[in-house]
Amino acid sequence: MSWEIWHFAFSVTVPNLLMLMLGVLLRRLSLIDDGFCDSATRLIFSLSLPCLLFFSIATYSPSPAGHLTFALYGGLATVVSFLLLEVIASWLVKNPRERGIFVQGGFRANTAIVGLAYCASAYGNQGVAIASLYMAITVILFNVLSVV
Repeated sequence: MSWEIWHFAFSVTVPNLLMLMLGVLLRRLSLIDDGFCDSATRLIFSLSLPCLLFFSIATYSPSPAGHLTFALYGGLATVVSFLLLEVIASWLVKNPRERGIFVQGGFRANTAIVGLAYCASAYGNQGVAIASLYMAITVILFNVLSVV
């Protein structure tokens, strides 16, 4: 592999990893607590993330509909993963109450936090706009499939 590929990979991954490590450090030093984490989570998921997704799609110059195939593929992959995990869980997990936990842990992605951070680092606003389309479909599927 060429040095440019390694440089790109590290320039995308390392800032996100450092931010994660900073959070762990601040938590261990007791500079942030459960109350802060709960408030920050509510703020991010109720206000910041929806605004980021809306404005990234709204200000994206080319039509985001051109990337709809990617988003639909993500939705299809989510449904297929869910169905496969249901079958696997029926074989591997004997306690019916634990099957849901197994399936949820297997098919729900952490795109909203980790995925968007990587898209922003790697591809800028264009990457966030395209990932937002993917999230619009998969988040709905995550919520619907979580109650099935």
